[in-house]
Amino acid sequence: MKKGIFLAFAVLVFLTAGGCVGGTYLKTQSIQNPGTLTGFYRLILFHDDSFYGLRTIAFLEAEGSGYSLEPYVDSYDLEVRSHVSGKVALEQALDFIKSQKGHHFYTNYQISEILSKEGKTIGYEVRPLCDSTTFGVDDVMTLTYTLKEDGIIKVNINLLDRVMKQLNSDG
Repeated sequence: MKKGIFLAFAVLVFLTAGGCVGGTYLKTQSIQNPGTLTGFYRLILFHDDSFYGLRTIAFLEAEGSGYSLEPYVDSYDLEVRSHVSGKVALEQALDFIKSQKGHHFYTNYQISEILSKEGKTIGYEVRPLCDSTTFGVDDVMTLTYTLKEDGIIKVNINLLDRVMKQLNSDG
């Protein structure tokens, strides 16, 4: 009897927890070279001055994809440019990253495709990579892409816990 009650409780907890997720997590895939980006993009530039400006990233959201990237940050930290050609959007994204506070930590950048549930490219992220001797890793950010209703993708942008601890202990 107790075993049956425990099993029913466990199933209830599992179903309830699954329902609280509130969306589908989307994946990214690092690419070496995006090639020639055709079409137009909504360019989303994010820079946060706190923590030496390490939370800096650019997104290229493909126009007409049916998806909308919405970084979960204060709007005054964002700059959005609409209807930018692929080539220009990528150039502007790279220029933006190179010009931000924190750029002295940056040694390179990484471009990743943002993939739909079906595995199709719906946009790109361009993130700086840091000198790994400074933080122990070159990629200091964690990003999650959560697909909500109507094609809205909530983007959470954070620093790795170990990087946050190091920055907080440095003063």
